[in-house]
Amino acid sequence: MTIDKRALREVAERATKGPWSLFSDIDTKTFSIHTPRDKRCENVIKWGGFDCQPNAEANAEFIAAFNPKVALALLDENIQLQREKDAIEAVALALRDDMRQAREQLAALTAEPVSQTYELPELIEGMEVSVDVSTCDFDAGHRYFGTVTEISELYTAKNGYILLVQDAKPNFDVNGNSPVSPGGWISCSERMPEDEQEVIVHNKLGYRYVSYFDEHSGLFFDMRGGNQMNCIEHILVTHWMPLPAAPEPEQS
Repeated sequence: MTIDKRALREVAERATKGPWSLFSDIDTKTFSIHTPRDKRCENVIKWGGFDCQPNAEANAEFIAAFNPKVALALLDENIQLQREKDAIEAVALALRDDMRQAREQLAALTAEPVSQTYELPELIEGMEVSVDVSTCDFDAGHRYFGTVTEISELYTAKNGYILLVQDAKPNFDVNGNSPVSPGGWISCSERMPEDEQEVIVHNKLGYRYVSYFDEHSGLFFDMRGGNQMNCIEHILVTHWMPLPAAPEPEQS
């Protein structure tokens, strides 16, 4: 069923304003519809057709209930619902377009060829590398440093390549003595830092920290002049090294 909402609004706006009420005459069994202020109880509808008509009272009640005020309110509500529906449809269309564009962009990125590719040798040659040569806690931190000069394929190697490092330098004395340079690791079993000296430490678990040595307790802490009550102790330290020198200021 299609309702002509414009025609319904026009007749509702022309009809008597305000709520309607039903008047029943028990003696004559007649019914009329009026506004609450009408003392004669018939200023809206007085019609003999309600007189002794089957279901006359229910018909009169319906007419009074579906008065122009109610009809106009329902029409306004219908307009609001239509506006909300249109807004939801607009959002749905926008989301659909966004999803379509996102799919197209993703497909373009997936299909786009890589503009430039690099072989592994090209990426690694000339890099500064270090090689861990430690075998136990005693020599933890022993490494060789150098520059990769050549890369050769070796199928028995772990990654299929073997690196050739030119003039690799150790950070330890290969004869087993104390480190040959201040920048190398020093075993705690050989000597300890000066009291309250700031150093880098290496422990058995492989962690490294910047620490301060406390000569009185023989322990390393995270703060200078610290103790076990107010500082964090760096435990299981096996090696240490002095901090590198600060960079020279640039000359203007």
